[in-house]
Amino acid sequence: MEVFLGTKQRDGSVVSIPGDVHRKHMAISGKSGVNKTTLMRNMIVADLHAGNGITVIDPHGSLIEDLLASVPRHRTNDVIYLSAAHPERVIGINVLESVGRHQCSLVVSSIISILRNL
Repeated sequence: MEVFLGTKQRDGSVVSIPGDVHRKHMAISGKSGVNKTTLMRNMIVADLHAGNGITVIDPHGSLIEDLLASVPRHRTNDVIYLSAAHPERVIGINVLESVGRHQCSLVVSSIISILRNL
């Protein structure tokens, strides 16, 4: 899914992020006030409306609050909101629940490796 960003003032041509690029990891950088958060919000909302799955990690909490208000009604049951700011609502996750017996030791080794490198 192509993400429309805008049009060039110079010639009016369209500026967008092609779908094959959008599906890959992406870094967005720029100085304060150049609308990085707005770009991310618009991309996430477009993904929500297109039925795509997303993960958002928002250390400040401002983006996620805005996004929660933008979730389409037909996607509300797809949302899982984890917030470290609410320790009384801790969610347990069983990472081995859908792993076959023959892959358990590999998954456990990977998790231990990840935790050691934090």
